[in-house]
Amino acid sequence: MSVNPLQVLGELGQSVWYDNIHRTMLADGELARLNAAQRSNVESVQTANDGARIDAAADAMLAARTVLFIGLRASLGVAHHLHYTYGMLMHNGVLASDSGGTLVDQLVQLGPEDVLVAVGQAPYTRQTVEAVAQARAAGVPVVALTDSPLSPIARGARHVLLFQSDSPSFFQSMTGAQAMAEALVAAVAVRGGERVQQRLAARQEQLRAVRAYWERPLQKAQP
Repeated sequence: MSVNPLQVLGELGQSVWYDNIHRTMLADGELARLNAAQRSNVESVQTANDGARIDAAADAMLAARTVLFIGLRASLGVAHHLHYTYGMLMHNGVLASDSGGTLVDQLVQLGPEDVLVAVGQAPYTRQTVEAVAQARAAGVPVVALTDSPLSPIARGARHVLLFQSDSPSFFQSMTGAQAMAEALVAAVAVRGGERVQQRLAARQEQLRAVRAYWERPLQKAQP
């Protein structure tokens, strides 16, 4: 007779939900507190940064020979999305990877004409902090997307873009980081001018040609 693993967990008093998330959260206001924190995190992008600060970071990226994006552990998803959307607008973006222990190889290729864009929030990933320090020592301008001006990746960064990561849950929220990344890419799109428009049109045509996105099949007309 097969054993239902969910039933076994239930008999042991365990749940498939995270320990800090309960089904009663809808009734006791936990979800409302979470939603309020997420809204505040998104709003922090506007309250903690003026437009000139975001524009300056965008201009640095547009002028760079290479823009290397780094974000590890929880910040990997934000860095990946930032690199992906930036790549739709500009050709000079590269996503850092430590595959095969090669992160240091990518960093030593950067110079003062390049830009390192680092995403990180508490608890800060050691490799990201060390990558920023290495880039800064080599004279590489750093754009830091982080949760505090005292963050170790903000120290010495030429451009510091701030966001909140508050959450009543166990895990820090990534909503603020994602909103900051989207605001930065929006500034690149606005300030990039004609070359950004041409790049975007070319990329969209490439994706259309290889059928990268699903499209609803056309229905044949009934005779």
